[in-house]
Amino acid sequence: MLQAPSLGPPYAFRRKYLTLDSTPHIENKPVHDVSYLTPAQIPNLPGSAENQRSVGSQHSKRLQPFAILGVTFHNRIGLSSLCQHNAEGHITNWHMAHLDGITQRRPGLLMVEVTAVQVNRCIMPKDHRPWKE
Repeated sequence: MLQAPSLGPPYAFRRKYLTLDSTPHIENKPVHDVSYLTPAQIPNLPGSAENQRSVGSQHSKRLQPFAILGVTFHNRIGLSSLCQHNAEGHITNWHMAHLDGITQRRPGLLMVEVTAVQVNRCIMPKDHRPWKE
């Protein structure tokens, strides 16, 4: 016969010490001067050199802004979407959540990979496509 699990020490501890009244209030403040919604990080934006060292010290070059052909990137970190291209031909909610997770860490450049522009130019049969069949 099946028995219900006993409420051992971990559960007793949780019930005694972790009540709604003792839970700290955490406010999710948005980052200012960013074109997309992302929570503010303490002490600053991820992927940036802001406020990470004392005044007058040198920041790592990979965190410094730079420009290529008139396009300014806020750091030198570039990232592809890590082989997430096989998707019944269309970007899904999974892909959007995956890309959102990457952008919250603020790479300077994010690439969406393998977007086919013609049917006969697909690498895989289910690559992302900008059209519906």
